[in-house]
Amino acid sequence: EVVGKVQAARNLIMRGTEHCQKSEDVWLEAARLMPLDLARGIVTHAVRHLPQSVKIWVKAADLEQEPKAKKQVLRRALEHVPNSVRLWKAAVELEDEEDARIMLSRAVECCATSVEVSSNVYIYFLVSSLFYYL
Repeated sequence: EVVGKVQAARNLIMRGTEHCQKSEDVWLEAARLMPLDLARGIVTHAVRHLPQSVKIWVKAADLEQEPKAKKQVLRRALEHVPNSVRLWKAAVELEDEEDARIMLSRAVECCATSVEVSSNVYIYFLVSSLFYYL
């Protein structure tokens, strides 16, 4: 890629997605190397193979340019990974005040039961964010 062989790098990474369909890193690198329109398609395939991958869902949302589309992607992501603080945070940040309050309430419910005790920092973030919107 660095020496100007972008197309060769793209071809190689696409073969990688065929042979390593459960590799989050391969899918993310493939999306990074491609133009925006192709990257969206790659990430769509990636979430089919790795629906629990928070990084892939975040990438899918990042590739969307319209806030409405970002919200839709993140809401779908939360259907697959409801205990992800990172996904909840990204989704809440896109909402208006009232919807953010509702989502934060739901986030606390979803994350409080699945996040280990040692991860109370994440719960603290959610609760403090909730108070910010109150």
